Amino acid sequence: MILLADPFADANSGFEPKLNASDFADLARLVEMRYFEEAEYHLIARLEGGLASAEIQDWRGDTLFRGSHSDVAPDGDHRYVTVDATFELWAYSLSGASFQSRIASLSEVREWLAAFGGVHVYANGIRVAPYGNAGDDWLEMNLARVRSPEERPSTNNSIGRIRFEDPEGRLEQKTDRSGFIESEAVENLRLFGRDALEWMARVRLREAERRRTRARLEKPSQTEQGRSGVEDVITSAVPDPVAQTAVQKAFRDYNAAREREVATLRGEIQLYRTLSTAGITAAVFAHESNGNPLKVIDLSLNAL
Repeated sequence: MILLADPFADANSGFEPKLNASDFADLARLVEMRYFEEAEYHLIARLEGGLASAEIQDWRGDTLFRGSHSDVAPDGDHRYVTVDATFELWAYSLSGASFQSRIASLSEVREWLAAFGGVHVYANGIRVAPYGNAGDDWLEMNLARVRSPEERPSTNNSIGRIRFEDPEGRLEQKTDRSGFIESEAVENLRLFGRDALEWMARVRLREAERRRTRARLEKPSQTEQGRSGVEDVITSAVPDPVAQTAVQKAFRDYNAAREREVATLRGEIQLYRTLSTAGITAAVFAHESNGNPLKVIDLSLNAL
């Protein structure tokens, strides 16, 4: 039933199934709400008079971060010369641990995102194809994730939409209704979407770095507390001073060997991270060298 429905279901013209089953209230609510409540983050970006603002909410609807135009736009003086619009994106953490205590299953959410994932466009309440169709990554989310995979959404783990009213027809659709004719207004709308996604990635990456820093600072103290606890247990459990000294020495030898092993593993992880960075960089250069000329040709053909 969910796959048959309009994914956003806030327009009277959209197909909206309802499940009337008093014994299955949780499933009825799932059909009504779709899987939006399962999202880890909800990005809401607004464009008014060429100025952007954005905020990120958690799955409870509480606001975690806010950004002004100077935060979202790379150049704070730049204005987006296009229509006023609202950009919403729901990003999901598609891991088994995230769905252990939820009504929806991971496989169901994956299937739903496979059908509707990506950023859709609604102009004057009507969806404009092919934006958001399978294989149409018009905001290049997947390319951005390849360049820097951490904390970035893709068309496989997120769903979103850009809505706007355009009574003056500043964004003109093609005669076959397959998207908009390329223009400054269309390019600025695309730029607004990319910048909002980039701001979201920067904020989430900064928060992830803070978590890792806290973990690194807390880990030594936790290890020291654990070591002191073990030594106290040895002192209380082994009353004989000679045996106590022998057990403590054996424990210290074991702890020193474990520290050497940890240092070795830490060095290997650093090496793998360096190699992965070099691999990602090479992949991006290869993609850009092969993709950019073709994109230029494609845009030129459309313009002609």
